[in-house]
Amino acid sequence: MNAARSAWNWQIAVAPLVLACWATTMWAAEDKLVFQGAVEVLPQVQQNQPASLIGTWTVSGRSVIVTANTEIDQDRGPVAVGSCVMVMGTENPDKSVAASEIRTKSSQGGCVSAPPQDEDGVEFRGLIQNSVQQASNTNLTVGGRTVQVSPTTVVLPHGAQLAVGTCIAVQGSLNGDVVAASRIQQLGAGACHAGPGSGDGPRLVGLVETIPNGQLGDWKVAGQTVRVTADTRLETERGAAQVGSCVEVRGQWQAGVILASWLEVEDLSECQKHSPGSFEMTGIVETKPASGNVGDWVISGRTVRAGASTVFDAAAGTLIVGACVEVEGTLQADGVLVATLIKVESQSGMCILKHGVRGGASFSDFAISPGQIVSVFGINIGPATEKPLMVAPNDRVADKLSNTRVLFNGVPSPMLYASQGQINAVVPCGVVPGTDAMVQVESNGAWSNTRSVAVVAAWPAIFTLSNSGKGRGAILNVGDAGARTVNTPSNPIARGGMVEIYATGLGQTTPACVDGAITPQNGPYPTPTAAVTVAIDGENAPVTFVGSAPGFVYGLFQLNAQVPADAATGPNVEIKVKAGTATSPDGVTLAIR
Repeated sequence: MNAARSAWNWQIAVAPLVLACWATTMWAAEDKLVFQGAVEVLPQVQQNQPASLIGTWTVSGRSVIVTANTEIDQDRGPVAVGSCVMVMGTENPDKSVAASEIRTKSSQGGCVSAPPQDEDGVEFRGLIQNSVQQASNTNLTVGGRTVQVSPTTVVLPHGAQLAVGTCIAVQGSLNGDVVAASRIQQLGAGACHAGPGSGDGPRLVGLVETIPNGQLGDWKVAGQTVRVTADTRLETERGAAQVGSCVEVRGQWQAGVILASWLEVEDLSECQKHSPGSFEMTGIVETKPASGNVGDWVISGRTVRAGASTVFDAAAGTLIVGACVEVEGTLQADGVLVATLIKVESQSGMCILKHGVRGGASFSDFAISPGQIVSVFGINIGPATEKPLMVAPNDRVADKLSNTRVLFNGVPSPMLYASQGQINAVVPCGVVPGTDAMVQVESNGAWSNTRSVAVVAAWPAIFTLSNSGKGRGAILNVGDAGARTVNTPSNPIARGGMVEIYATGLGQTTPACVDGAITPQNGPYPTPTAAVTVAIDGENAPVTFVGSAPGFVYGLFQLNAQVPADAATGPNVEIKVKAGTATSPDGVTLAIR
């Protein structure tokens, strides 16, 4: 095996974790364009015609052509003039952009400029929870932090009122426990309550009552019709979905049917905690009743109705504007969630979501292992501006990005990427299999809630090109003279050929794993202590090399394996990696000819 690796291999396998939108790397490789900017002009609405986003936009001075084939992701708020968006597409000869995808970054307030690059700089978003005038300064409570607004603080838009409940972006510096604000920008509310890209609710939790043959079609879950399609992701690590299983369903309501985007089997104890057919969501309190707690709340943009029988759990903090809360209740046809429970997760408004600690390759929340690359999903858990990994002066990946850390049992983890809704990190080597790890985020002096996750010796998973944990693996064909190309249906590997696989979660190594260490290009390459095998089409694929990937942070593993001579051919042949007694999830494939 040729141990020398080029940087693009790292982008193929791990850019999904490090860059949050790993497709940006692929588009760059295909001469496509990605940029972020503020929406200045939207298509004009013709008289007596419904509003449409199809047409020519102006984004930070550039013409952007939007067609019916353009994917528009508005999870972080609706597109409007003043929205901050990321545009992806191809550049036309006239310098306009033919957009293939547009994503809202914030619904109002334009794009927040990047903060100072030194680690003493502070940058975050949050709702104003309290405001106290002190001499010439105003002390705000924002996301659990004290923010001092002085006469020299730049407040945008000029003359904006910094009222309780307003979503703002803060830049400044830490002075003890106080953030001295140099710049504050008022944003739309959606910029503060946005969770991960897939959204966070409401989610149906209940027992499966009926399942159609072949699983695709209409299910009954706790009396609700749930439509499962080929696009629905089924997570069955806790057992097969069957009548009587406890499941969590995420999706969209349509004419009384839940169109499921995600259906995950849960432990039966999860359903026993809830009323039959209850919905739950995690969100930020934006408004609450004028007097007491009974009445209508707005939580992450949704009306939540609390009555005399609603239980209010404030053990983890006070129920105030800006707090992160868990809500359980009944979802009405008009979208109002009638609450049986409103529970504070964190008074600061920084919140790791339920099941928010997931494997970075598979997105499994079942367990983690020492040295595994993971993703932490939450609300307001990191900087508003995305931050990629940084190598510290000791030639190790830093355990802090933009004053944000993830701690496992109090131990900071190497940080690969940090943003408002997602952090990618490497589990510290010292977590102990057979125990539970307590995971918590600290950002600019504020702390999130904690989440508990089981630790096992190994929890392998193969990275995928779609960054979804399913579909084509991040696999290279090894050709003549060591040439490597991406394995795709148009570029399959021959039977008997060699492939290079990228994975994580293979557990402890020899020599022992070191947090944040970069594996030398010329070795030694830490090798898993557990026995590691590869199966292609269910058959053993001889492994000629397995070790920490040369030139990259510990946690990314490279495996070289030979495709069995009698393996099935086709564009989607299943491949699995086994470490010790644990096997990677179903659904990862490679192309074989």
